Amino acid sequence: MNLNKPEYREIPVSSCGGVHILLALWDRFDLTFLLTQSGIFKLRGVPTWKLAFLVVAGLIARCSSCLRMIGWHAQEALLRIMLEGRITQSTLSRFLTGGYAWAEFNRRRVLRLQQDPDAALREGDVVALDDSLVPHPYAKKIPFLFWLFDHCRRVHLWASNLVAIHAVKQSGLEYPLFYALWDNTRTKFDLALEMLKDLRAALPEKLRLWLAVDRWYFNKDFLWALEGLSYDWVTKAKRNTVLYRLEQGKKKTVTSG
Repeated sequence: MNLNKPEYREIPVSSCGGVHILLALWDRFDLTFLLTQSGIFKLRGVPTWKLAFLVVAGLIARCSSCLRMIGWHAQEALLRIMLEGRITQSTLSRFLTGGYAWAEFNRRRVLRLQQDPDAALREGDVVALDDSLVPHPYAKKIPFLFWLFDHCRRVHLWASNLVAIHAVKQSGLEYPLFYALWDNTRTKFDLALEMLKDLRAALPEKLRLWLAVDRWYFNKDFLWALEGLSYDWVTKAKRNTVLYRLEQGKKKTVTSG
């Protein structure tokens, strides 16, 4: 008696098992609807929410380029099922370099986060303000690249300067708020204040938050502006910083006789 070889059903296998959790969070905060409200629609027949979701998932998977994101998408069966339809490298590249209203989308995203009971900022939560240098040594004509000094490594770099504010809740939840690339048309203080004003507009008027900044932002005018926006701040001053206390007193009068 001859036995036939067993036939096995081919089951798709994927290493990105947590991507369905990411999709659940995506739907919870209505990010697809917010993209549509911001005027970010289809590109080459592909819904932009799929492109944006692929970028976020690819960054979590540490894909460093559009080509790697597309290759990762082609290999992951679960991701192919979720993002049905073919996505090309050209489409993803055009999406990332296109002129979309990302500032408006970020504003709507922050507003939506404040409507969620778990994500909304409360009294005593912290907002972290920081900037990072992103080296880009091979491009010379990109408008937001400059010859900048890295204070950590004590070297000059041809890089972009990314300024960002980040929410840190007392519950341990953290998420990004606003970000922007610095250019030489304004100072980093002005750019940071603009983002903090946008955040203040999304919060209740009487809500006070702690703002954590590094010592580079220890600037009198900047800190006064923060207090005017109802932020409490904390930072580490430099060793040679001199602080003055303003005291109100009676003026001395001089009489002659």
